[in-house]
Amino acid sequence: MASNEVCEESVSELFDKTVNLFESIKDSNLDHGSAELQRDIEKCRCALEHLTLLVSQLGLFSDNEGIEELSTPTVKFLLLPALLGYITSRRKCQPFNPCSATKPQEFGEEVGEVLPTRCHILKLATEYYEDFITRCRDYGITNQSIPKRNVNHFGEQTSARPTPEQLKAMSQEREQKILRYKEKKRLELQLKELRQSKVEPDDETAREFYLKWLEMAIIESVEELESLGVEAAMLQRMAGMQSSPQAHTPTPRSGSFKPILITRDALQKKVFGLGYPSLPVMTVDELYEQRAKEGWYDKLSGPPDAPHDDADQRPDDEQNSDDDASEETRRRLAARDEYRDMHRRGWGNTYNRS
Repeated sequence: MASNEVCEESVSELFDKTVNLFESIKDSNLDHGSAELQRDIEKCRCALEHLTLLVSQLGLFSDNEGIEELSTPTVKFLLLPALLGYITSRRKCQPFNPCSATKPQEFGEEVGEVLPTRCHILKLATEYYEDFITRCRDYGITNQSIPKRNVNHFGEQTSARPTPEQLKAMSQEREQKILRYKEKKRLELQLKELRQSKVEPDDETAREFYLKWLEMAIIESVEELESLGVEAAMLQRMAGMQSSPQAHTPTPRSGSFKPILITRDALQKKVFGLGYPSLPVMTVDELYEQRAKEGWYDKLSGPPDAPHDDADQRPDDEQNSDDDASEETRRRLAARDEYRDMHRRGWGNTYNRS
C-alpha cells in the first residue's frame, strides 16, 4: 500500500510537469510547423502516453465507482485522454496526396520517426476524445453524449432546400453551441480566479479546481470532435475526387469561334475588306450559298417523311394568294431596309443648324 502511494505521488509530480509543458504549447505563438514547437509536442505526447501507462498499471480507476469515491489527487488523471487528444491533433503529418506512393517523410533527423498521415491523426485524436467523454459520463461528471460522426457532411446534396426537420435540427445545434460557449467562458473565468488565488489551496479547493477543469475539457472535447469530424469528411471527399478517373480526364475545349464580317453587296465587301484583312468578308448571298453547301437548311427543314401541316392541304388558289402576299411583304420590308440604309437618322433638313 505504501509503495502504491509513493508511485502515485511520483506520477502526480510527473503529471504536473507535463501539464506545464502542455500549457506552454497551448499558449505558444510559434508557427504550427516549426521544429521547436513540434519537438515540444512530441515530448509532451510521449510523457502523456507514459503517464497513461503508469495510471493503468496502478489501477486507479474502476467501472463500478463514482466521482465521489475518487481521491482528489486521482481526479486530475481523468484529464489524460483529453490532453492526449489535443496534443495528437496538433502533430505534424504528411502532405495530403492519396495518389502518391512515395516513401513517408521523416520527422527530423533527431527524432527519426515516420510522419503519420492526417487521417491517422484524426482517427487517433477522435478515439482519445471519445474515451474521455465516455469515462466522464461513467463517473457521473456529465451527461454529454458523443457527437455523431457525420460522414455525409460533404456528400451529394439531395435537395436544394433543407427540410423542416433539418432546419429544426440546425436551430437546436446553434442553441447548444451558444450555451456551450457561455458555459466555457464562465468556467475559464472561475479557473483563472482559482489559479491566481494566493491562498494555499486545501483539498476541497483543489477538488473544485479539477472538477471545473474537467467540465471545461468536456466542452472543448465536444467542439474538437465536431471539428475533427468535418475535417475527416473533407479529406474523405478529396481522396474520392482525386482517385476517381473523371478527376484526371481533361475537359475538352470547344472550337475557336471565327468572326465573319457580312456586307450587303459586293461594293461594301470591297470597302470593308480593306480595313479588316484578317477577317473573312462575304456578302449576304455568299453567306446563304455557304450555309446551303454546309447543309444548314436541310437540318432545319426536318425529315423528308415529316407529316404535312394543314396549310399544304389547302386549295391551290389560297396557297397562291398567300405566296403573293408574302412576296409583297418581303418586297416592302426590303425597300424599307434599303431606304434606312441610304437615309440615316438625322440626315434630314439641317437648315439653320450649327
